Amino acid sequence: MKKSLFYRTIGIWGCLIIFAFTTIAIAASYNELYPYLKKLPGWKADPPTGASVQMPDLHLITATRAYQKGKKSLTAMIMIGPQALASWLPYAEGFKLDTPNELVTTQKINDFSVQIIYDKQSHSGGILVELSAPEDNGSRKAAAFHLSFNSMEPEEALKIAEKFDWKGMKKAVEKLTKNKE
Repeated sequence: MKKSLFYRTIGIWGCLIIFAFTTIAIAASYNELYPYLKKLPGWKADPPTGASVQMPDLHLITATRAYQKGKKSLTAMIMIGPQALASWLPYAEGFKLDTPNELVTTQKINDFSVQIIYDKQSHSGGILVELSAPEDNGSRKAAAFHLSFNSMEPEEALKIAEKFDWKGMKKAVEKLTKNKE
């Protein structure tokens, strides 16, 4: 049992070291997404953070920023890579599920596919905006903007999400993923 724990610990440290060197080697790419995680008037914003992971069959870039306003909180994230749309539910545009506990909708807003998932009990949820073309969803070029929210209604969160520059994000994603395939 002790030997097993020892090898697991070495494995964890090995992964962290590989991750650290990989992140250092291509760190510039996530910095290019920071301008799209703007300051929101009236909200306290943490500095943006990011990560970039590159392996032979995987290139993942994330940029994240947290916001706070009283009891309300938001986390905005731009994600590029095959996992970007892993949480996308495969429902057609116009889908709506409304139960006493949750609300799930998909809709088109300004030519972007948008999915809203809301937990009515906790007043929290997420808004997922597809930034890549549908044919790219299974590739390294898959990209999404995700805004998770707490202590607010989905209508308010959507208005905030729309303040972010989705078109600019999409152009930045196209620039970053060019020649990555």
